[in-house]
Amino acid sequence: MVTIIASNDNFLGEKLAQLARAGGSRPLRSASIERITLELKKRESFVIIDMAWEDIQVPGLLRKLVNVGRITGSQVMCISPNTDEKLKKLARSSGCDQCFIRYDLETGVRESLMALGSKKPAA
Repeated sequence: MVTIIASNDNFLGEKLAQLARAGGSRPLRSASIERITLELKKRESFVIIDMAWEDIQVPGLLRKLVNVGRITGSQVMCISPNTDEKLKKLARSSGCDQCFIRYDLETGVRESLMALGSKKPAA
């Protein structure tokens, strides 16, 4: 399974890529809305969106990505900054599958990626 990491923060992107590899999936890091949308349309995947990324805060864009993910059977997770209530509310209202703060990176996000790795489809 592919884990799409939508972030322009290099440190967060690398940390999420390490967690995805540890969970058994292939990370794909991108800071392009077009590329993320294209990958969402291709296959079932797991998408992690960084809410601090300014491009994702365009009204309606996050909801659009979540809806595309639902249509293709993908799971969408949003990660918000610890103290920004506006972004936390935006993430929760988008209808994403899971919403975490950055503080939960080592606990909630890791557990989600490990659970994702254990659900590998039978070949």
